[in-house]
Amino acid sequence: MFTSVTTMLEKINQIAGNSTRKKGETKFLSHLFRMLAIFK
Repeated sequence: MFTSVTTMLEKINQIAGNSTRKKGETKFLSHLFRMLAIFK
């Protein structure tokens, strides 16, 4: 289950990264990934 959530977040992060308009969201997701890495 956790891996599917991570994959979903990666897809969202890629979509957000493709849009310069969503730089703030990308930074937030990057921070979220660092938080998730602690729990891995």
